[in-house]
Amino acid sequence: MSEMQDSICAYYRPAEVCKITGMGRTFIAKAIREGRLGSRKLGGARLISEHDLRAFLGTTPTETTP
Repeated sequence: MSEMQDSICAYYRPAEVCKITGMGRTFIAKAIREGRLGSRKLGGARLISEHDLRAFLGTTPTETTP
């Protein structure tokens, strides 16, 4: 693979992140607003990189059942 192909990463819209993770839109929006989930604006679109999503999922507390 070329260096350029190695550096390309996927970007997702918040709605796609909701589908992928099963988390709600409000939860994702709050995480972005609080800076816990990185995102970028491109024109009118908010985009979340695969790298930022993986980092966020690694730090999100999981629910436990008693």
